[in-house]
Amino acid sequence: MPQTNARSDGSVAMWHALISFDGLFWQETSEIFNDPIHGHIEMHPLFVEIIDTPQFQRLRNIKQLGGGYFVYPGASHNRFEHSIGVCHLAGKLTKILKEHQLKSKDKSKPEITEKDALCVQIAGLCHDLGHGPFSHVFEMFMKEAGKQWEHEEQSVKMFEALLDENTKETTETRTIEKLMRDVYSFTHDDFKFIKALIKGKQSPPGPTTNRHTEALVKVYEALIQTIDAEDVRKDTGPGIKLKDLEEIKQLIRNSEPLPKDDITNQGGGANVSHPTKPEHTEALVKIFQTLMQMRGVQGQMEEHGSTKDTMKRMIELIGTIKPCDNVEKCESQNSEDKAGTRSDKPFLYEIVANKRTGIDVDKMDYLSRDCHHLGMKCNFDHERYMMFARVCDDQICMRDKEARNMYELFHARHSLHSSAYQHPVKKLVEQMIVDALLEAERAGFQIPGIDKKITEAVMDEKSYLHLTDDVLQEIVQESLKGSPSKGSQSADSPSKPSDLSEAETLIKRIQTRQLYQCLGTKTFSVFNRKTHKGDLKSNIPGFLKELKKLLEEHAEEDNSKLKSSNFDVLCFSLDYGKKEKDPIDSLGFYKKTKPDKMIHLNREEAAVY
Repeated sequence: MPQTNARSDGSVAMWHALISFDGLFWQETSEIFNDPIHGHIEMHPLFVEIIDTPQFQRLRNIKQLGGGYFVYPGASHNRFEHSIGVCHLAGKLTKILKEHQLKSKDKSKPEITEKDALCVQIAGLCHDLGHGPFSHVFEMFMKEAGKQWEHEEQSVKMFEALLDENTKETTETRTIEKLMRDVYSFTHDDFKFIKALIKGKQSPPGPTTNRHTEALVKVYEALIQTIDAEDVRKDTGPGIKLKDLEEIKQLIRNSEPLPKDDITNQGGGANVSHPTKPEHTEALVKIFQTLMQMRGVQGQMEEHGSTKDTMKRMIELIGTIKPCDNVEKCESQNSEDKAGTRSDKPFLYEIVANKRTGIDVDKMDYLSRDCHHLGMKCNFDHERYMMFARVCDDQICMRDKEARNMYELFHARHSLHSSAYQHPVKKLVEQMIVDALLEAERAGFQIPGIDKKITEAVMDEKSYLHLTDDVLQEIVQESLKGSPSKGSQSADSPSKPSDLSEAETLIKRIQTRQLYQCLGTKTFSVFNRKTHKGDLKSNIPGFLKELKKLLEEHAEEDNSKLKSSNFDVLCFSLDYGKKEKDPIDSLGFYKKTKPDKMIHLNREEAAVY
């Protein structure tokens, strides 16, 4: 029986082993956390070391739902417990995927190693380290403060700082990074992989069995065999040689897997290795345009799971590839980008933050956790999802009969956005928090103990440790200290902010429920968004400026002293995660009789199950 020991935070430590490295000993200690969502969670000893660092403990003071706590009394949960939940689900899903692969008849699939699982779980544990006060509210503040900042990048910086923290269980100073290297054999590539997962990057380009890519290769090979080489060179431009055509084929194979009927979701460009010659991009387009006219091509495409429409859009996509001017530099960059990224296991990138489908353990935890604390019901069953998840064609796929359960996930997300995340009062409170932070920043407020402004603290990982939800109370306290009317030193003192009264007033208005007033709302449906001239999103800044001007004019007519700065317009969209697209379109499925072959379901087919 392992010895157990109760911690002050209620978790239970289980002593497993005493490990020696470099002549020293380190006590391996896993711990059991009693989580309200997932029950009893046993955390790996390495994860316990990560949890017990200042960078991770800081998450105890970052509200998960930002201003939601001012509307829903139960929404008191923090990023701390969410991160532990994501780590737990990441480990669970990785384990199930590995079990399914071991049982699979397809032995060509790469094995999921213990190191892979540890990397994915650590990424899940640390993916939110960079969140600022009140979570996504801080991103609003940074944007209005004119700073380019993303919490994912900040999470990587905080993770790097965490690696330099000392472990607890050694007799001498030893960092988390050295522990990971010495005891668990982590390499530079492993750390690089973890950081890529934390950033939420899409899977790297690499060899793939994706059926659309293979279909392109097959029909391309058929074209080369059918058309005379001289004609190919003549039709595709000067300088194209037979070896160039082979390089183009390799370029196709190195392309990012492209899901059916979702070719254009690659952000306006193909995620591929650079063509080794500038003329290859043009050659690709011309080759496939010729290919479209060939007899028998349609049959070959259908045989490999592609469609004529897919080919047309592939041609458009290929046209956006930027050729490389410096071949050696690009080849070196491609090699560096692929190093340590598990390019042979792109499905690992779909566990914590899935950019392709939006179905990941991060979402599964926050949907369940938020619903629990908000007193709402979540009909999506993540336990059932994991039972049927398996890897097909390098993607995490789902049983065809589970299509309805997947719709429940996106419906739960939509419902939470409609009822809680975009709640009018919550949005008003959050805007007041942003305005209070902006006023404090203008007044020169410095975070106590580090003497740096808010936007300056972001740039330093040690200072960022002090930036939590407590910042509002710190602003009030500093305002009281610097107010001459309250018996303190002059507000003109160089060691104090010039005037925090505006920020203090806003914070006290939040506390006393004297909130901004909502003057009206307007909903744009998908229909009238499309009829709006141009792209509605790109027109929003001009539209808001015009609207604020009209509000000011009406205020002047009523002899009011209100100005445009007294008004604000908040915009948000409600969809199922893929704008106007059906989110299920990008998800791969499989049938019970063919568990290793990916298929796609349209809306009608999904509705059958």
